[in-house]
Amino acid sequence: MPPDLGCTRHGVRSATVLDSRQHQRRGALAMFDRRAFFRLVTVAANGLAALLLGVPGVRFLLSPLRRRTAAIGFVAAVPVDDLPAEVPSRVTLQGERRDAFIVHPSSPLGSVFLLQSVATTGSKTHSQTTTAPVPTIRCLHTACPHLGCAIQYSAERRVFECPCHASAFDLSGKVLSGPSPRPMDELAYRVSPHDASGKPWIEVQYQRFRAGTPERIPLS
Repeated sequence: MPPDLGCTRHGVRSATVLDSRQHQRRGALAMFDRRAFFRLVTVAANGLAALLLGVPGVRFLLSPLRRRTAAIGFVAAVPVDDLPAEVPSRVTLQGERRDAFIVHPSSPLGSVFLLQSVATTGSKTHSQTTTAPVPTIRCLHTACPHLGCAIQYSAERRVFECPCHASAFDLSGKVLSGPSPRPMDELAYRVSPHDASGKPWIEVQYQRFRAGTPERIPLS
């Protein structure tokens, strides 16, 4: 029986149409993939550009938070003549305070113990030996190195005591007992004329330190 030429032609035409549609679909998919790829590259490039532009700004904003603040300059504490001999005096320091972004006007910075000790030294002349008192001053932070509690002075026992966890220190700041990991923090001081009359004052370089560490680590 001879083949049906009409069916054959119809089958060839259908196959051709199917192949054409598949080719168009593959082309459309390829075009979509290229568009998606270029869109992804564009988004990534824009994100990278925004990140590079934003890094300096973020660094500027965070730098005050990460930077350690240097020790505050010397702050007037008390006239030398007002310090009793051999008895610690608790003094609250007033001065400018700096946060990460704000400079505050004069306000309480913290407290220190000032202890004036008088040592006797001898000076020899051709006829006799004389003695003269030589005052020395020790400046100790009132914050306990253990957890930062306010240290008190016990006049009865003549020791410094922390009321929180019973750390005790001698008059030089050395640990006598308790959990404090280091001695009381000693601060630098100087004696300089502060008022118009030239009356000598004690000026303290106030600084805070991290609690709970054997080392003295300055805080911002």
